[in-house]
Amino acid sequence: MSNNFNFKEFFHHYEADSMPDDIQRYHILWKSVIGQAVIDATSNCKKTQSLVEKQKAISWLSDFSQDFVHTCILADYDPVYVKNKIQPILKSYTKKTDKAFLVRLAPFTEKDII
Repeated sequence: MSNNFNFKEFFHHYEADSMPDDIQRYHILWKSVIGQAVIDATSNCKKTQSLVEKQKAISWLSDFSQDFVHTCILADYDPVYVKNKIQPILKSYTKKTDKAFLVRLAPFTEKDII
C-alpha cells in the first residue's frame, strides 16, 4: 500500500453499499486498536505473558512502522500527530516504571542481581 492511502476508496471497494455510519464505525474500531495499545503499554501487569504484550505495545507505539501508520490512517488519524501525542505518555510512564523498578531492587546489592 502506498502512503497515499484513501480510506473511502478502500472501504467502498469491499462494501459497495456502505453508509457514512458504517465508515464512522470502522474508524472507531481502528481507534480502539490504538487505544488498546496505549492501555497495554501503560499497564502495571506482573504476568509474563502480559509483560510480553506490554513490550510489544510499547514497541509498536514507539516505532513508526508501516503497520502503525496504516492503523492510524484506518482510524482517520494523522500518524505523525498520534506519534507526537503518545511519545510524552510513553516517556513519562517509562521514567515512572524505571524508578519503581529501582526502588524494588534497592534492598539487593549488585552481586545479588547479577
